[in-house]
Amino acid sequence: SILLYGPGVTLGLQRGFPTLGDEAFPGHLNFNNRITSFMEAGGKVYACRFALQALYGHGEPSLIPGIRAINPLDVLDLKLIHTRANAFILDTWTL
Repeated sequence: SILLYGPGVTLGLQRGFPTLGDEAFPGHLNFNNRITSFMEAGGKVYACRFALQALYGHGEPSLIPGIRAINPLDVLDLKLIHTRANAFILDTWTL
């Protein structure tokens, strides 16, 4: 699973030009395509609702379909669940 929080929530936003889903140039939708492929393979992607709305001004409809917006308190819960499962965890604020 992938948890997008802080500035990372912007990776889960729908993009495109001139309309959503259209690639302006090759690689323009690289993050969107990778996240979509991950979900199609059975991966789960979550996004912190607080960062999405309060920090970046996007509503839940702005997310790539399939990404679940979660309560900010659930961010810690997911972190603990993955730590107990000995999952690989990568935390970064730089993208």
